[in-house]
Amino acid sequence: GGNGGGGGAVNHSTPSTAGSPITTPTRSFSRHLYSLQASGDAASLFAMAENRQHHGGGPRHALPDSLVYTLSKEYFSRPMLEPQASAWRETEGVALAPWTTPVDAKRKAKRIEEISLGVKRCHSLQHPKLREQVYSVETGSDAVSAVCFHPYHPVVCLTDSRGYVKIMNYYDSNLVNAFHVATGAAAPEGAPRATAAVLPTRISFLRQLNEQDGPMLLAGGVDGAVRVWRNYTLKDAHSMATALQAVTIHLPPAQGHATAYEWSSPRSVLFAAGGSHPEMVYCWDLHYEMCSNMIPMSSGSAAGAPLSVERIILGQTDLNLLLAEGSDAVVRVFDVRNSRAPVLSLSPFAQQRAAGLAFEPNARPGVLAAVSERGEMRFLDIRKASSSAAGGGDPALVQAVSAHSKGGVSTLVAHPHAPLMATGTNNQVVKVWTDHGDAVGAIRVHSHFLSHKVGAVTCMTFHPYQPLLAAAGMDTVCTIYAVDNHPVGGASRQQSAPIWSGTASVASASPPPGH
Repeated sequence: GGNGGGGGAVNHSTPSTAGSPITTPTRSFSRHLYSLQASGDAASLFAMAENRQHHGGGPRHALPDSLVYTLSKEYFSRPMLEPQASAWRETEGVALAPWTTPVDAKRKAKRIEEISLGVKRCHSLQHPKLREQVYSVETGSDAVSAVCFHPYHPVVCLTDSRGYVKIMNYYDSNLVNAFHVATGAAAPEGAPRATAAVLPTRISFLRQLNEQDGPMLLAGGVDGAVRVWRNYTLKDAHSMATALQAVTIHLPPAQGHATAYEWSSPRSVLFAAGGSHPEMVYCWDLHYEMCSNMIPMSSGSAAGAPLSVERIILGQTDLNLLLAEGSDAVVRVFDVRNSRAPVLSLSPFAQQRAAGLAFEPNARPGVLAAVSERGEMRFLDIRKASSSAAGGGDPALVQAVSAHSKGGVSTLVAHPHAPLMATGTNNQVVKVWTDHGDAVGAIRVHSHFLSHKVGAVTCMTFHPYQPLLAAAGMDTVCTIYAVDNHPVGGASRQQSAPIWSGTASVASASPPPGH
């Protein structure tokens, strides 16, 4: 259940499942169907127990009633073949444990078709152009720390520095749902600023899980605590599916290294680094909720300072490649099948850390895009780089682009299926690029309806199956831009400007169907 494989025989360096109770029991994110086979074995065992009780085997003690046992017995006693399995939907158990119902095959097929159509549209985006029509969402809270899109509905998920998750409909700026990531409590209006807590709850990582069956929201905190929520688009119906401590921490908690995360959807593996052992990358198999592997970095940097993992990125064409950027500005390439030592080390900007990395944009094999804080963007081919696991060979520079002349670059993101990348700066500037470094357009994030100046852009993300870009940061506004296919010889590119689409409303939003 909630413990998964995190408990039991786990050494002190391996993080274990969080001690806080899990509100909704679940085993894994994939549905494993079991069928009971009618046999006399179980009956004989019970008969033997009865005989022992009645022939001096000791008094019979009544066991306390268990709701979980009652529902499980009812569920597993029914046949798994349709249409008999539909009888489970008519019982009380389906209301208390809706995630145990069989997957709706028609809805799953429809979602797979939607994903396929979206990926085809992204692949056909050969001449991208920024659309003038955009959406701007006022979150009404602290600075936005993480953002992600819902895969099927016009919904964006936002988190602030106080640990509150807000689900917003960006078509009309209405608030769909809001709750605290640790407790699930509703977000009060006009809540005070963040106060001292036992553990920090600031969220730095948001991802969608289980997209085809029933999307769930994974939220990773800076303290290494990972929580998964289901039904998050239904107001006051959200529930925690599971929670775990992805990295080891010291108790009582102290200010340590922030946690870096990356999610591998094909393998259902979460990679995390930080905490009391920041030089280690932990690999969590969320099917079984257990730490399946640990990837160590080197013992320290060249200067002797402790080494920590600052960023983790994964390959798209080769799922076995993992890139980890350390605090020494070196990017180490690992093969997760044999992770004892890096197979390659790169320094994209010598001793300067990269402000953002994107590996294999638009599925270009072996291509690493890196941008520096000063505004230079480089494209490297790791297949041509010098193989050096210890010293960091000279990277194979393919192309260099002056992305931002004024510098101040804070982030770089790439679309998983479209030839698009985007960079954001501390000067409220967002630029969109192709995967080959050609400029698509520049956007100065601003608002005519707000009295204060919009803060620095610190978090951006692309929609996984649509050419949409969300940008947010050190303010309360999240702006969403669209990119269209522009035919050759058409009108010249124009700069896009945000268009306000209304004030956020808590009560008027209806949750999207088929969460």
